[in-house]
Amino acid sequence: MKGLTSDSSLSSNNDIETKENLQCRAVRGLEAQGVPSKQAEAIMAALTEVLNDSLENVAHSFVSKTETQRVIANTCVIHSRLV
Repeated sequence: MKGLTSDSSLSSNNDIETKENLQCRAVRGLEAQGVPSKQAEAIMAALTEVLNDSLENVAHSFVSKTETQRVIANTCVIHSRLV
């Protein structure tokens, strides 16, 4: 199967495409490759769910700058007491 291609491109950073538009374009791309409509929609729904879950897991693994600074400060205090 050939790679899916975009039928439009973003002209600038100000042009933000919604998730729904991206999903519709992906469905149309799958359909253009011969995948039945319902199947293309189901594939994209499953991919969207997996990607959303993955992004949520990644987001939970990040630590804020404030939290990082707090931990570093506490570590320095503990270290100074040990030395």
